[in-house]
Amino acid sequence: MGSWIQFAKFDPTSGYVPAHPFHILPTIARRARILLTSRTAGQIRSAAEGIAWAIDEYFRNARETEIARLRDALDERRNWGQMSLGDKYYYNHAQKFFEWDGGSRANGHWIFNDAMEGQLEIPTTENTGEVDALKECIELWDDIGGEYFADAKPYEAFAVLSLWMLGDAIEWLQHKDDGGLDEPVAAILKELGIGASLAGEYALKAMDAVCHAEHLHEMARLKEEHALDLSKTHESYLVKAVKKIASEGKRRSIIAEQLNVKRHCKTREAKAKAIEEWNRSRSKWPSAEKAGNELAKWVVTQGIVESIEPRTVTNWIREYAKQIGVRLR
Repeated sequence: MGSWIQFAKFDPTSGYVPAHPFHILPTIARRARILLTSRTAGQIRSAAEGIAWAIDEYFRNARETEIARLRDALDERRNWGQMSLGDKYYYNHAQKFFEWDGGSRANGHWIFNDAMEGQLEIPTTENTGEVDALKECIELWDDIGGEYFADAKPYEAFAVLSLWMLGDAIEWLQHKDDGGLDEPVAAILKELGIGASLAGEYALKAMDAVCHAEHLHEMARLKEEHALDLSKTHESYLVKAVKKIASEGKRRSIIAEQLNVKRHCKTREAKAKAIEEWNRSRSKWPSAEKAGNELAKWVVTQGIVESIEPRTVTNWIREYAKQIGVRLR
């Protein structure tokens, strides 16, 4: 499935595209070329060769996979008498595609009959078009074009294929094959309308390819746009989260400060009450420690604070007694 011949006669980036008899051809070319704006004609030819290789690989792998599946069915050891009717039918069906090499069961093997290849239920160039085949080559898309067509995008592959099919359409409109037709043969094709018919077929393939290319391009754009939106949304979320954390931290700091002030106010109130009570009845407490123990309990009963260490109250008493010149034990 060669593609270099078409592009040897038709420049994919700037070659003339006739509007007769299919007026849609120039539009197809314009749409495909827009998707390949950054690519040169040489790069497009390289990508076309890669596409031809990928499609050939697709058909070859389909053939080999089906032959291997049928051979496995024959090689599987089983008891014929215990096989179901369905298994027997499948075995007989598979056997039609092979010939036994004449050896024993132990050292012989099945040989595929190439004459039966047309009977295989697989995609081929006869039943599967280039566009559909390339759609099935997803795992090979990254290898299309090689280094000369670096960073190939899936939509670019289908845009290249569209120009390839367009080149084929133009070729058939001119009534020439890969090697060029003799004038008498060309005249017969023209009279029968075969050239125009084949050109129309390739024009439809070109349209199918460019439509799929545009679809893939739009999907890539939406994916990139969606990823960008998600990135912006994530960034916005992080900014809001940081601001929220900062705001929450500030709020907690203010609350803690307010609670601290409130706690100190209660402590100052408890200190004043304890000193006042001690000063009113000094004779009741022979020592600062005893006064501290009892007044600590008394302050709690007054509902000023929930608890306080006796040692704290003792220090209050000692400090105050020193200020007024009272000697304590």
